Amino acid sequence: MRLKFIANPAAGSHQAGIIERAAEYMRRQGAGVEVFLTEYAGHAAELAADMAGFERLVVAGGDGTINEVINGMMPEPRPMAVIPLGTANVLALECALPRALAAQCALAVTGKPRLATLGRAGGRYFLLMAGAGMDAAAVEGVNLSLKKITGKGAYFYSAFKVWLRQPAREICCRMGDGTMFSHLSQVVVCNSRLYGGPFCLAPAASIFSPQFEIVILPSMGRFPLLLWFLSLLRGRIRLPGRILTTAALTVSGRGRLQLDGEAAGDAAMEIKACPAVLPLIVP
Repeated sequence: MRLKFIANPAAGSHQAGIIERAAEYMRRQGAGVEVFLTEYAGHAAELAADMAGFERLVVAGGDGTINEVINGMMPEPRPMAVIPLGTANVLALECALPRALAAQCALAVTGKPRLATLGRAGGRYFLLMAGAGMDAAAVEGVNLSLKKITGKGAYFYSAFKVWLRQPAREICCRMGDGTMFSHLSQVVVCNSRLYGGPFCLAPAASIFSPQFEIVILPSMGRFPLLLWFLSLLRGRIRLPGRILTTAALTVSGRGRLQLDGEAAGDAAMEIKACPAVLPLIVP
């Protein structure tokens, strides 16, 4: 079996040598492994676009790198395995990937793929979540230099700045059945249970479900929003809004969008589920 191993050497911190060790572990499993290191934003997508001669792809990096790889492979993705190296590693937690590197590599070579649902926002795909509103503003405002030093701390700092300035609540969304919601602080399209790491935002969501769970937060003042955020961190989420199930929605109004924790431009977008399209190698 020939594996294309795309790795982001800048993902996470203190990862010296892990990419080389992962390649060696997979070779010990009998796989032919060719390593490709990303060098700039968007490079992972470029590398994943050419899978000629490879039977499956292994990506080592964070959720953003995984998102790039998926978008590069579409619309004809090959079986994909993951070695988590990022800051949050939501996909690894969601799928309960092994913690040990050797076990991750053995799964990448010998594991069986399972078809996962992708979301599509305009012309881009996502696997975990799409967020419109305050979380996207926080993601867009992350200081990359600070992220290299503090990891998740850079996201919390950016979220704190967004909370202080309280941007206008001008997000609207229309569900697939025509139901309309206006003047929202936040819309999160959940294709997975977890959000931002180990925090469970949508318990019924699954990357193997054909539909999304949509978390809708109404316009809230600064301190009610802080209480909601703290409840999420404690695992005892309080939802002043609603959680709805749908396979399609349209987001409109002024605001920003994030896909799998990466800034994705304006929030105005049609979003739909694409069931059973990604062959994902999971335990």
